[in-house]
Amino acid sequence: MQKRMTRTVRVQPRPGRFNNATLGLGAVLLVEMLFFVSLFFGYLYLKEGDRIWLPAGVSLPDRTIATVNVGLLLAGCVTHAYASWAIGRDKRNGLWWGLVLTFLLGFAFMMGQVFEFGRLGFSPSDGAYGSNFYMLRMAHGLHVLGGMVLQLVVLYRAHLGQFNTRRHLLVTASALYWYFVALLWIPLYFMLYF
Repeated sequence: MQKRMTRTVRVQPRPGRFNNATLGLGAVLLVEMLFFVSLFFGYLYLKEGDRIWLPAGVSLPDRTIATVNVGLLLAGCVTHAYASWAIGRDKRNGLWWGLVLTFLLGFAFMMGQVFEFGRLGFSPSDGAYGSNFYMLRMAHGLHVLGGMVLQLVVLYRAHLGQFNTRRHLLVTASALYWYFVALLWIPLYFMLYF
């Protein structure tokens, strides 16, 4: 009897071509965008339809921490872009430091949110305004937390040496997700604080 030899061949997608991972990431980001657009429209609809939007004794929150948070998330975009640039040039140390800084900036953002929540002076039970404010902030915060978990996964895989100039799709995907979450904060900032 003759033994048949089989060999597994991994095919790398050609540059400029869509593959399942790219299409999947695009679908996830589209669904996320539609989710937040629906939350934005719900907030704006309730705001315009309610004669007394802010409950008695409640004023718009102070913008100081939220403004710092804008800077933190945008700085995270820069550090993640650096990480992506570094691995594209096989600079693994640059990848590692860019991801660590992105994670730390996300952590600082989350701590800013926790600190701000303690100083708001209103709760989710304070009418449509309070419930929508907290719902939007918590939904966004959970997405930032998800981005931070993704950074940890990418960091772990980078530590194992699984990325190089030709193979770093997860780094790119995590960067796109981080850009989405960071840029999403800008319309939220203007909606909730002005």
